[in-house]
Parts: sequence; structure tokens; C-alpha cells
Amino acid sequence: MSNDLRICDECKGYNAEEFAERLKEMVPDAKVEIGCQNMCGHCLKRAFIYANGRWFIGNSEEELVKKMQPHIKRK
Repeated sequence: MSNDLRICDECKGYNAEEFAERLKEMVPDAKVEIGCQNMCGHCLKRAFIYANGRWFIGNSEEELVKKMQPHIKRK
């Protein structure tokens, strides 16, 4: 079972293309989707990611990665 990671291309907390590449390196089996995640308002203030059915909000990419890692499915 692969990981489902979704990020917003309008988020001001990270560069979506660069963050997506980082996620793909960290979690090679992940399906990384970039696009509107209907979290308007949050994305203008903080970084967020939808990872395997859960929302994570942070002040930076580093904080997001730290919060989501326990919820990543490992082979």
C-alpha cells in the first residue's frame, strides 16, 4: 500500500514543486499530488500537508515532515 501525500501549489509555507521532490525522495512509494486542497486561508499563513488521511499544519517544511513521519507507511 502506497502513501498518499497532498500539498497545495498556492501554499506560502513552501515551494510546492521543491517540497514535492523532497517528499518523493523521502517516501519513494508515495503518490504526491500537487493542487488546491480546499484549505484556503490556512495556506496563506502556514504550511500544511494531507498525509494518509490526516491534515498536518506547521510553520515550515521541517515541522511538517516531523509531524507526518510517524504516519508514513513503511514497507
